[in-house]
Amino acid sequence: NIYYLQLAKCNTNYILIAKFINIESAIQFHLSYSGKQLFSFESTVWHLCFVKNFNDLEVLWCVDKEINDVSHCPFCLEGLENSGTILNLICKHQMHAKCLADYEGDGSCPVCRYQPKPIEENSNICLTCGLNQSLFMCLICGFVGCGRNGQFHIGAHFAESQHIFAVEIESKIVWDLSTNNQVHRLVSNKEDGKLIEIQGEDHNEKKNTQNMIEIEFMCVLFNQLDDQRKISEQKIRDKKDKAANDQLKKQQEINTLSNHLNDLLKEIELIKINKTKIELKINQAKKSLKSISKENNEIIVGNNILNRDETSIHQQIDKELIKKQKNQLVIQSLQDKINNLFTQLETENSTNNNN
Repeated sequence: NIYYLQLAKCNTNYILIAKFINIESAIQFHLSYSGKQLFSFESTVWHLCFVKNFNDLEVLWCVDKEINDVSHCPFCLEGLENSGTILNLICKHQMHAKCLADYEGDGSCPVCRYQPKPIEENSNICLTCGLNQSLFMCLICGFVGCGRNGQFHIGAHFAESQHIFAVEIESKIVWDLSTNNQVHRLVSNKEDGKLIEIQGEDHNEKKNTQNMIEIEFMCVLFNQLDDQRKISEQKIRDKKDKAANDQLKKQQEINTLSNHLNDLLKEIELIKINKTKIELKINQAKKSLKSISKENNEIIVGNNILNRDETSIHQQIDKELIKKQKNQLVIQSLQDKINNLFTQLETENSTNNNN
């Protein structure tokens, strides 16, 4: 699905520009390889991104995207136009990617033998602050630290490890950090690393002087290594003591946590027992509540019956009262009639007596 490939160079990095036959192929390639490991034996990963067109990378790649005057592949001698994937190298030679894949070479261009190599950069930096200038390297352990032009981490390393000698990486001059002076006798030749010959002396004197310097250097180096051994042994003892103290503290913490765990287990058992008792009480309370609810329902039913009876009794009382009132009216009318009769009888009696 790749229509066009181009290899470009930017400073110390290489950029591979690929043009796909459609956007779906480009998206699928990005999803499959972005952030994935480039080779199984390296930690390098793919860094992929989409570009609008090749002009966006004009300052990054150094060859043209168009087919050059030699419009045929140097392997199969067929034309490059409309003939599959085209590979464009930094040296501006173009060929079929399939033909180049079948070519067994040393990685150079098969036409001009140009082999791109990254520009090597100074990878030495201060191991503490990352500064890449005014660097010193300890001759005993190889620690790299910045000098006085930086934060003087090589001095902090000397104060910690007591490693006296350090070489300035740029000038190759050895310094005695205890006195902050150069050690001129240990200056070596840049080409082969051997001691520089002393001018103005005969052969035997030069040889004796060189032997003395070598012996002195070996003695100093032996003393430094012996001091380093003592310091390392002391650090190991300190680490062992610290580890033993840490182990003792951890054991005490484990014992404390174990006791606390036992207390928690006891509390859990008590809680379980209390939970059982509470569940029994809850069941009893539920039973009591059920019986109370039943009695309450019976009481409600009785109250309803009483309410109905009370209503009927009130109705009967009202009827009786009305009947009583009617009887009283009848009695009152009868009493009036009797009174009238007595009055009439008395009147008749009095009349008869007069007669």
